[in-house]
Amino acid sequence: MDKKITRVPKKHVELLTLRAKKAKVSREAFIRQAIEQKAIAYQVHQKSGETELFLMRLAFFLDRNNREWFQLFALLEPNWESILQEGGVLLDRDTENVDTH
Repeated sequence: MDKKITRVPKKHVELLTLRAKKAKVSREAFIRQAIEQKAIAYQVHQKSGETELFLMRLAFFLDRNNREWFQLFALLEPNWESILQEGGVLLDRDTENVDTH
């Protein structure tokens, strides 16, 4: 896609020309690369925001899930907190009646 940029101050054009020469590319290529970098940076920033939102939702889900498990443990075992702190199994006395297959 070709676009014409007008009304650029001469000093800015000269600056672009110098930077392009330093990068050993044409002014057109230098401007194209700068636009591409900006577009990519925007996409990366947008994806970063989406990832952050996903992680926040995941953390909320895990917190809610943990609360539900704790409520279940409280229903099944009155002293569930001490058993978890000791690293024990909550339902060890009922494992004989559980079908594991």
